[in-house]
Amino acid sequence: MLIHLIITKVVAKQSLFTLENLAKVADMATLGITIIVVSVPEGLPLAVTLALAYSVGKMKDEHNLVRQLESCETMGGANNICSDKTGTLTKNEMTVTGIYSEDKMFVNVNNWDNIIYGGKNSIGSTAKRKICENICINSTAFIVYDASTRKARRMGNATECALLSFAYTLGVNFLELRKRESEVLTIPFSSNRKRMTTVTKLHEQDGFTVNVKGAPDILLKRCTRILIRDDEVKITEPMNKNIHDNVIKKFSVLGYRTILLAFKVISSECFEASEYKSEEQIARLESDLTLLGILGIEDPLRDGVKEAVQVCQKAGITVRMITGDNIDYAKSIGIKAGILKEQEVDVSNRTHYKPYACMLGSDFENIIGGMTERVNGKKTITNLNKFRTIMKDLKVLARSQPEQKYMLVAGLKEDEQNVVAVTGDGTNDAPALKKADVGLAMGIAGTEVAKEAADIILLDDNFASVVTAIKWGRNIFLSIRKFLQFQMTVNIVALFLAFITGLLIGESVLNSVQMLWVNLIMDTFAALALATEAPSDKLLKDAPHSKKESIFTFSMLKGIIWQSVYQVIVLVLMIFVFPEVYHIPTKKATEPWSYKNGRHYTMVFQTFVFLQVFNLLNCRFIKDDGNLTFNARL
Repeated sequence: MLIHLIITKVVAKQSLFTLENLAKVADMATLGITIIVVSVPEGLPLAVTLALAYSVGKMKDEHNLVRQLESCETMGGANNICSDKTGTLTKNEMTVTGIYSEDKMFVNVNNWDNIIYGGKNSIGSTAKRKICENICINSTAFIVYDASTRKARRMGNATECALLSFAYTLGVNFLELRKRESEVLTIPFSSNRKRMTTVTKLHEQDGFTVNVKGAPDILLKRCTRILIRDDEVKITEPMNKNIHDNVIKKFSVLGYRTILLAFKVISSECFEASEYKSEEQIARLESDLTLLGILGIEDPLRDGVKEAVQVCQKAGITVRMITGDNIDYAKSIGIKAGILKEQEVDVSNRTHYKPYACMLGSDFENIIGGMTERVNGKKTITNLNKFRTIMKDLKVLARSQPEQKYMLVAGLKEDEQNVVAVTGDGTNDAPALKKADVGLAMGIAGTEVAKEAADIILLDDNFASVVTAIKWGRNIFLSIRKFLQFQMTVNIVALFLAFITGLLIGESVLNSVQMLWVNLIMDTFAALALATEAPSDKLLKDAPHSKKESIFTFSMLKGIIWQSVYQVIVLVLMIFVFPEVYHIPTKKATEPWSYKNGRHYTMVFQTFVFLQVFNLLNCRFIKDDGNLTFNARL
């Protein structure tokens, strides 16, 4: 425009150094600054912030409390989910529905009266009494009756609460029993030990009772006798095999969590509470036990979990279950939830069998060689090639320790293509939650430490809420793409018009105020409109976007180019052809603006604005189908 002005004045032999020309140069400088303002998509941060803020509010309504704002969008790219079992995949509403005691097994029991108070097939009074003592004393849970709601409120570990309810069914009040017994030593349950032990003083005679409960596959090795009626019978090798194969395995296949109860009586001379501090001393205390019984506890799957897992799998997301339960029970729940397929763990099926589909945590750690610390202090998987081989098949990790969960997450993150989401509820889960790209803590069962380490808190402890987070995350990414496609089209058309008319006419058909107005309105209202689009379930039918995926795609660029070409053609025709056809007076660069000659450029500006409004509707129809097709509506 400055060159155009100089040539015009020189050709007309007019002076360049006048106040009028100086004012024109000032307008040109203003327009130049405006072009810089318009060309930069400064509405992008606003669109991103609006999309995140809007999604956070909506996600809370769907039981996702977001602690880290950016984790919303990150969740959209998740392609690996490592989920806990209890309370996330299952309801965490445990009930004792099976029992093995006195070498008799009862399965799927709804009414315990016949078994407890029946004939010769019922459980003996001694076994019943000792089972109740073990359950009530060797526990930290409480069940409180709420008079206002007339319901029993469970406080503490869900498994222990289920056991206390079972004792109540047998006619025993755990509070009264705890008052009578005096505890001498308590060794609490831990994820490493998988058992809990309480030592109480015998009142009727001199000595102490050691009550132990825990994982059957660990405690059965420590039991040398079984209580049958009033006698303690030695456990033979065939009996041991029968208990393992036909009791523990059967309970696990039925989808029951199993708890073994055992006890022994020791004399006062053999016990001193202060002595039992080392692992060796505790192991000696928890050996040579008498088996009281094995309880089967049912914890049904949450409603909609199987469907949610299927949605994740269709969306290109690998779901893995990590649990501390034994491998048979974990396998059963994995199959019920749809995480595992039966043929994947059926050894006889050579076609579909996968040796690493369901593994013990200890085997997993041994095969990958644990973790090795590098020179820079960062830890990495020792045998990364073996880890990658396992990850192709691994769906369920049983008898897992927190350290092994951390190894799994760290190994998955070694591959830059992976975006890992992890669910957890315990204090020991905090390292894995922090290590993951997105950590999801349980809002009900989760500890404060786990919640502090997490990015998102699942207020209902439900796996289906993870799917909601994925859907909103993908929607944020798509909303940003929609806004960018719209914004770039506006910028290209506006800047092209300013250039072509400045070159041919000597002034921009869009003045500074008009371009700033368009920039302001389009940035704010378009960002608000496109960033607050509700997610569609169709988003869950596509593969997740990778970390290295460009924000622009070929289809977006195609849409920007074709829409820009279309708008430029329409506007150029209006600027240069329209006045001749319809005999509308147009303003020349040397003329001052008036209502008569200004009508033409006003019509051009209005058409430009309406083209952007219509294009806003076009940008709503970007389909995130992996190849982003643009639905142009001309």
